[in-house]
Amino acid sequence: MYVGFVSNNQFNNTQISLKKLAPNVKKFGPYFGLEQGKNLHIEVGGELLYKRIRLKNRILIGSNLGISYGYKPKVVCFDGGIWGKLGRIGFTYGATVGIASDFDLTQFRCSPVVGFKLGPVHFRAGYYLYPGTKTIFVRNTFFITARFTLIKHRDFDWK
Repeated sequence: MYVGFVSNNQFNNTQISLKKLAPNVKKFGPYFGLEQGKNLHIEVGGELLYKRIRLKNRILIGSNLGISYGYKPKVVCFDGGIWGKLGRIGFTYGATVGIASDFDLTQFRCSPVVGFKLGPVHFRAGYYLYPGTKTIFVRNTFFITARFTLIKHRDFDWK
């Protein structure tokens, strides 16, 4: 039987860093969704997610860029947005800006958004503001969106 002696100096050199056990993850992939307001829109685009994995104070930040099309009113929209989520269970808060067009006239729009993300599905609700314009064509103001994101690329950062 061997009983070894470990000095205090040797123990300090072999400690496991807790930072290495808590990675940051960057994920990217396409999303597909439906937006229901006054009209139904189909949307597709890409989403970039940055997740800081921790036991406490977990942060999830997402940004997206996409296009949506409403068949009945024949409106196409280009949107970009950013949102964030604090903690493991909770709401997402963000904003969206974009351009809506009926192929004759174009309007700028922006929206505050509140949502809930559950796995690959993100449910959102918001209200589009069309600053400085009168009603030109049929458009969504209050809307609810369901998006499904397919993650195609993951990058772990262990720093």
